[in-house]
Amino acid sequence: MDNEKIGQLLIKKGLITQQQLTIALEEQKHRNIGTRICNILIEMGFVDADICYAALAEKLGVKSINVFDQNNREIFEFTENQLLTLEQHLIFPLCFNKTANTISLAVSDTDQFLSIDLIRESFFNPSAKVDIFLCSQKAILNFLEQYFYNHQKLDPNQEDFLEMIFRIALARKCSDIHFQPHQYFTRLCWRIDGDLHEATLIHYKKWPTILGKIKFLANLDISENRKSQDGRFSAEIFGKKIDFRVSVHPTLFGENIVIRLLNFSNNIFHLSSLGFLSEQLKLIDKIIQQEQGLIIVTGATGSGKTTTLYSLLQKINRPQINIMTLEEPVEYVMGSIRQTSLTDNSKISFSDGIKSLLRQDPDIILVGEIRDTDTAIMAIRAAMTGHQVYATLHANSGLGVVARLIELGISHELVAMNIIGVISQKLVKKQCSCSQSVSCRICHGTGLFGRTVIAEVIAFDKEISLAISNKESLLQIEKSKLHGENHFSMEQDIKEKVRAGLINKESSMFF
Repeated sequence: MDNEKIGQLLIKKGLITQQQLTIALEEQKHRNIGTRICNILIEMGFVDADICYAALAEKLGVKSINVFDQNNREIFEFTENQLLTLEQHLIFPLCFNKTANTISLAVSDTDQFLSIDLIRESFFNPSAKVDIFLCSQKAILNFLEQYFYNHQKLDPNQEDFLEMIFRIALARKCSDIHFQPHQYFTRLCWRIDGDLHEATLIHYKKWPTILGKIKFLANLDISENRKSQDGRFSAEIFGKKIDFRVSVHPTLFGENIVIRLLNFSNNIFHLSSLGFLSEQLKLIDKIIQQEQGLIIVTGATGSGKTTTLYSLLQKINRPQINIMTLEEPVEYVMGSIRQTSLTDNSKISFSDGIKSLLRQDPDIILVGEIRDTDTAIMAIRAAMTGHQVYATLHANSGLGVVARLIELGISHELVAMNIIGVISQKLVKKQCSCSQSVSCRICHGTGLFGRTVIAEVIAFDKEISLAISNKESLLQIEKSKLHGENHFSMEQDIKEKVRAGLINKESSMFF
């Protein structure tokens, strides 16, 4: 099917508008020859990838598959060269039925005859029949990413060792990569779900070459080894734009490197999928339905505050409102809102940025972090002038936010008038569904995989606001003013999740 026919098919099904198709076709003129209109529409956020390709598959009379579909899947063992071939041709083998001599292939284009023949002949049986499953390029790259998660191993002797590190780190959802030099080796570790896991050891003779490559990528001084350096670089892996933040620090046995991974392709999740319970969601709905005021998410570094903020924005986002953000850096990209990365505009501070945003006619403002008095004052001023303001702040509890703002110089009266809600959160490990099987590919026998939110939610009402304005102690407010109508505690959340088997007592005891 040509691009115009595909576009008209999607319009007929009500998946896109004529105006969106016109914009996509105009964009296609500036792209490489062969770029499909489906991929441009998906990239622009006009249509969901799985829905788009399912509609196309139906029209072409072939099957479709999405990344979450585990049916018709078989575990293969691929070599590095085979993986590169699959990525280059954007084809992924799903299963091979030897009895029927049939191979099932996930493809993003049914016209890939030469590529399909290449995979069939070099990977399987040249005489095998091919059963086509149509899916998006993103789905195929996700299949490859899943393969790296489960199967790919590191070998410090391989030529593309550093590239393989980045691929496996992304596939395993690492937040950081650690290179820790010792006397005779360098220890490579992943940080996954808050914990460090050893990946491999690198002989000390091989480490300088790898160190030099990382410094070169991050545009750092390769000859300097006696002082700390910070840098960054970007790369596209599995079709995702990844930003790598590099920190180099001199130690006794050499330079220690930590690389933070920022995935700009991260999905924004519904609040319930983050772990918020129905009682908490009711309180959150009560908070965000108010037209103006300050909504703060608090918690330790790495507790998922930004993820929660963006889930809140996704919940309230609609074409009729203007949402603008100030962040350092932007961690989630939402095409329908206006985002400003302060790392790319270093001359703008948070407080100056809020002043500028207030002249942009916003309905809702997101401030990445309230970290000083000027930013706190401007956030309060924005809330006072009829805006909803979302922000993060470091505090030990929900009511601790009140104390922290007062420390920053905001009066009791202004805090009482403008805060409408607080979410205080931590992340704890979830129980794996395998019952701690040693052979489990997901948790590797630990019985724990992934993390979920445990949170306290406070919907500030007149009773709480009056108590703050009257300068009552936080302990007194906690004892007499917090109740089921305005508060859900972290302790309640832990009990509910332990009872439901989502977390175990051991993982929650720390809290």
